[in-house]
Amino acid sequence: MRFATVSLLGAMLLATACQKDDNPVSPDAVIGPRWHNTFRPAQQGYSTYTPTNLAEPGWRYEVMQLNPDHTFVESGLGPADGVVDYPGTWQQLSTTTYRIQFLDPQRPGYVLRVKAVDADKMEARRE
Repeated sequence: MRFATVSLLGAMLLATACQKDDNPVSPDAVIGPRWHNTFRPAQQGYSTYTPTNLAEPGWRYEVMQLNPDHTFVESGLGPADGVVDYPGTWQQLSTTTYRIQFLDPQRPGYVLRVKAVDADKMEARRE
């Protein structure tokens, strides 16, 4: 009897300890578009991205794109405000998280956590 009670409690604790995604996000909405950082902060450290560039030209520029073939491109401003591409790969870890790895070993990768996405906006943060 005691074994059954302890086993049941252990199973309940294990089930509640497993982290689930609160809001599942469709990968189809994330993969494909070129997401431009608006540099407008959202809640809880998330950034807002849109499929069109809303930033002022030459001021700040950051774009990311997850391609269906698991390649990844991040673009940013380089010398003399020219655009520089940083290629890499991505791997889906869960319905809301993606591991980003760059081909340049000197550039550290990160985990992209997507809070919400639709055709016009994505809220995501780097971890």
